[in-house]
Amino acid sequence: MLDRVSPLPYDCGEGCGAACCRNEYFDDDTEPYIYLLPGEKEYLDEAGAGLKTGRELTKDHDLPASYGKYVQVAYCAGPDSCDRRFRPVQCRTFPLTPHYTEDGELRLIFYDGELPYVCPLIRERAELSEDFKEAVAEAWRILAEDPAVRDLILMDSKKRWSKPVG
Repeated sequence: MLDRVSPLPYDCGEGCGAACCRNEYFDDDTEPYIYLLPGEKEYLDEAGAGLKTGRELTKDHDLPASYGKYVQVAYCAGPDSCDRRFRPVQCRTFPLTPHYTEDGELRLIFYDGELPYVCPLIRERAELSEDFKEAVAEAWRILAEDPAVRDLILMDSKKRWSKPVG
């Protein structure tokens, strides 16, 4: 579903030097990684992705208890080592992130968390491809059927509810 779409008609990494995939933007003491969604590691392993993965204690991160004791992570080796066919879901759907409104409606918003780099798509509120937005919305609707994913989206959304608008 996400293989056939892109946020822009070209590789968005061309404009920023693939900042979201560059290790130099991240803490030198740790290898950059992204959380995998429940079941995603198994799917990627079965698909032959060959990603370097590991696990982190859930309690050491801001994740819901429904994730269990551990969260699986995929380590990022940089854009030159990335097989785009096997990017984790959160890489594929960036710069959009799922958000529940206080009325319980699932929507997509531009990612609003802290990043160690500047993403021009977020900064400029770029006009993203309609195909991309539709595919990402459908993907997150399906993923939110998993209780742990739904809990994560809801937990992140509740933090936004308390932020001042503006």
